[in-house]
Amino acid sequence: MNNNVIEDELFSSSVIKNPSALDFDYIPEKLPHRDDQLRRLAQIFKPLLGNISQNAVI
Repeated sequence: MNNNVIEDELFSSSVIKNPSALDFDYIPEKLPHRDDQLRRLAQIFKPLLGNISQNAVI
């Protein structure tokens, strides 16, 4: 059974599931495990934005 899995992967047309993800301009919908970094960036930029409404930022 393991040999079939290995052969399937080795001889499949591509090992890349989503080739568009390799594009320079690709932006993923989610950034897993980045909550702390995103929160820190929001804290850094918050004073720069002042009292701008959330709709203007989105």
